[in-house]
Amino acid sequence: MSTVEKATLNRIYKEIKMLRKDVHDLRKALVPEVEPEPDEIEAYRESMKEFRAGNYVEWNKIKKRS
Repeated sequence: MSTVEKATLNRIYKEIKMLRKDVHDLRKALVPEVEPEPDEIEAYRESMKEFRAGNYVEWNKIKKRS
């Protein structure tokens, strides 16, 4: 690989890194993180209790019903 090719690939790599950062920043601005509501936290806790107790239906069984 020539020096010119290496330099070109290096510039492309740096540009991609900058674009990824820009996309990340845009996502963060457009879809801000919010704290869950108390009822959402409680629903999550209840669902985890049910899961640990084995009170769930496996996904492949649900798919078979459709």
